[in-house]
Amino acid sequence: MQDRIGDGRESPAATPCTLAIGPGPTGKTLGTPATGPDPARTPTGTAAPHATPAGDVAALAATRAGCNARRVALDDFEIVGGTIPGRDHVGAGRLLVGRNNQDAFTWRTDRGSLVAVACDGCGSGAKSEFGAAFAAALVPRLLLAPLPGDGPPGAGPLGGAPAVLEAVRRDLLGHLRALAELIGAGDDLAEVISEYLLFTIVGTVVAPRETVVFALGDGVWFVNGAGGRIGPFPDNAPPYVAYGLLRPAEGFTVLQRLATRDLDSLLIGTDGAAELAEAAHRTVPGTVERVGPLARFWREDRFFRNPDAVRRRLALLNSPGWRRDPLTGRLAPESALLRDDTTLIALRRRR
Repeated sequence: MQDRIGDGRESPAATPCTLAIGPGPTGKTLGTPATGPDPARTPTGTAAPHATPAGDVAALAATRAGCNARRVALDDFEIVGGTIPGRDHVGAGRLLVGRNNQDAFTWRTDRGSLVAVACDGCGSGAKSEFGAAFAAALVPRLLLAPLPGDGPPGAGPLGGAPAVLEAVRRDLLGHLRALAELIGAGDDLAEVISEYLLFTIVGTVVAPRETVVFALGDGVWFVNGAGGRIGPFPDNAPPYVAYGLLRPAEGFTVLQRLATRDLDSLLIGTDGAAELAEAAHRTVPGTVERVGPLARFWREDRFFRNPDAVRRRLALLNSPGWRRDPLTGRLAPESALLRDDTTLIALRRRR
């Protein structure tokens, strides 16, 4: 299934698909800024070692000055994603665990902009996939609401990303509180949140002029081949969004910002994708094929030709196999590679 940008449809995790990002509904060509510093980079032009806090509006807003209204077409991007439950969620040894995949992902387009998010439910939450799926569906809608499709120079998230993200976080918390009250019906709020609503978010906004990558919690991100892992956090306890219902909590972090005209490839994923990256040197269970780097998902055409290719690849990596011992000649079992649920979304410029 392929969607054109501006139709307002979303692509849920249950139906991974590719997307061609094209002109907005008015048919106009969309633009990106021609000049302006990148606040997520050091003066030397390398990626900043620490992401910019989402609350630092003043430092990022400075990039609005002198923004030009250069027009570029966005019809040469494509996007694909997939998710798979982790080995430990499926079974332990010969014991069938039968836990759900607690990850969720969605992307949505509207008025010339794209928002994609990957959410990871807390592993200790009995039903945290509920909150992750809810956020994956809602956050793109909330983020797209304030984004103009083809506005004047400096419009959209350019210079205002932290403020927009903080507004979305507060709006999301309001919806989560309403959900918790409906689910709990008088039960302890903290218990309801712990069971249903603890999740992390890694996302991106690809707007006509600027692309922003953001996160609240752990995961992975790459822009034009540069990026890395978010976390891990002490005691494997990332800052979940819903903590904001119980106490003052962290907001979104802006990981990277760049002019959309300079965007060539992008990948975001849950922390299971970090485990996949660490397994690059290993072999696919039951074969001699190397797993390879995450870059395969935005470099190789096959993942964009088949809308289910990413999920299939993750499923292959997470299927047990057998390997013959070269000394004894006996077959020995090989475990699936990915212990945790793994989700990723890859975007690239169409070739």
